[in-house]
Amino acid sequence: MVDLDFESGEGVIIPVTDIATANRKKTKPKEDKDKVQNSCDTGNASKEEGECKKSKLKKANKGKKKSKNKKKNKKNKKSCKDAPPKLIEADTTISEKSSGFPKKKGIEVNTANKVPLSRILNNSVPCDSFTKYGQTWPPTLPVKSLFTKNVEVPSGEILQHPMDFNRNRCSSAEIKLRERIHSDMYRTVRIASECHRQVRRWAQTWIKPGIPLYDMCEAIENKSRELVVENGLKAGVAFPTGCSLDHVAAHYTPNPGDETCLGYDNVMKVDFGIQIDGYIIDCAWTVAFNPKFDPLLEAVKAATNAGIKAAGIDVRLCDVGEAIQEVMESHEIELNGKTETIKCVRNLNGHSIEPYNIHAGKCVPTVKGKFYNDSHRKTSERICIRWGCYKNGRR
Repeated sequence: MVDLDFESGEGVIIPVTDIATANRKKTKPKEDKDKVQNSCDTGNASKEEGECKKSKLKKANKGKKKSKNKKKNKKNKKSCKDAPPKLIEADTTISEKSSGFPKKKGIEVNTANKVPLSRILNNSVPCDSFTKYGQTWPPTLPVKSLFTKNVEVPSGEILQHPMDFNRNRCSSAEIKLRERIHSDMYRTVRIASECHRQVRRWAQTWIKPGIPLYDMCEAIENKSRELVVENGLKAGVAFPTGCSLDHVAAHYTPNPGDETCLGYDNVMKVDFGIQIDGYIIDCAWTVAFNPKFDPLLEAVKAATNAGIKAAGIDVRLCDVGEAIQEVMESHEIELNGKTETIKCVRNLNGHSIEPYNIHAGKCVPTVKGKFYNDSHRKTSERICIRWGCYKNGRR
């Protein structure tokens, strides 16, 4: 076949195979793997032969890498079988989708607020009054570290023994010296009481309507563990935190997944305890935000003071209940345009407390009754004076 050279005007004889290769160079189409293999088989073009060799070398290198990786994997499997198992830390964060629990709303703690948000609490004393002992605000330091052996623990309010037959206990120097035997126990109980007081005053600054009850109980218990320095049975939380609403008198605590929130018209009883060496401090208070419940809270406060004054050594427990009932039922409350007398909850009683036993044998009534006439409070016996009042389902 003849091809003309336009520059020289001369004709050049070109073989047919060379014409095909020349046409490929002019058009330069994309080379597929199949075309490269065909050109390698023909072996006509030198460039195509070089490219074919490169592709073969790449494939050979890939095969060598795969074989090396297989050998490494086999070695790693053998080493994993021979090596001891590694300890893996568990991930405590559970996703909401997998757990099924409701989304936590959290608690907003306003550190600037130092006044109780609930009604009929002592607003004259700031909630950070314990900072005078060296505590921080919010409280973070262990209470035991604030009171060394040379520093006295706050004793709180001390009342005289009631009744005429207890006058000798107030004046006898010999009886006062005998009480020194229990000085170590008194110190332990007062440290636990101070832990409870600081947690209680801190919680009163952020408990408000809309707060989830489960998160509230978790925050109170975690702060109690922090201040008492939880240590197994030696120190820690005495019992689950209670937060009973309205008609529920006591002993209700939310479980995980409980979405109950505190409302403005609710009356809540918050009850938590702290123990050190088995000595349990059990204390509760009432939370309410609606002013219409003020007479209810005032009645409970007055009855509390009357019961404490009447709870002396050798006093019959029925007399304590009689004093409580007399004060409680002297109050009235107006709800929905009706004025009615506040009543005691007859089957909600106080109880004696023993080491590691929150509900011991004796029962402290809230009403007068012959059933309790033979029960007396003995020396060094600790009791929890607890009662409730109700009207229209609010306790």
